Amino acid sequence: MMTPAGFVESWNQGVEDEHNGLVAPTAAALEGVNIPDEAREFLLQAGLPYSAAPFVDFGYDLKETHIKTLAEVCGITDTVAHQLYYIGSTGSGDPICISSTGKIWFFNHDNDFEPFFINSSIAQLAACLLLYRQLLILPKHLWGKENSLEFQQWQPASEEFAKQVKQIDPEAYPTSHRIKRGYDCMWPMENQ
Repeated sequence: MMTPAGFVESWNQGVEDEHNGLVAPTAAALEGVNIPDEAREFLLQAGLPYSAAPFVDFGYDLKETHIKTLAEVCGITDTVAHQLYYIGSTGSGDPICISSTGKIWFFNHDNDFEPFFINSSIAQLAACLLLYRQLLILPKHLWGKENSLEFQQWQPASEEFAKQVKQIDPEAYPTSHRIKRGYDCMWPMENQ
């Protein structure tokens, strides 16, 4: 399992500027936020990337003076939305939330906030973000083109990513069509 200290050390090795660095909420921002102690400690000790591949942002939301619920941010009246804490967003503007059980979800705002499971915990999300960067972003100098992978390199890297996600978080591995849809949205695997 990824530890806060291990994540900080590994993540900071590839940071190029402040927008790629880690941002952690204050203890006051998490006051009254009903999440597991392990998730709270991970966020306080390590945080999450301000901005990271694949097109996710946590910096603006984790810097808030109080972490808000999905209901507060998006005006959703569903009672479940009051148990989901808004910690970031996808590049499409879909909210990324942590539930009161510690699971990480994103909600498709273009489809009535349809939920998609991402990871089983903050630590597993952090491990997957780090893995995505290590396998698909940082090694770009090995593939010839400065900012993109050639298709023949992308496929083996994406297969390796999926294999390692299965080890990091078996629940997040795309075994059903519904989980695969969420997985493909969160972890894009085609050459873009």
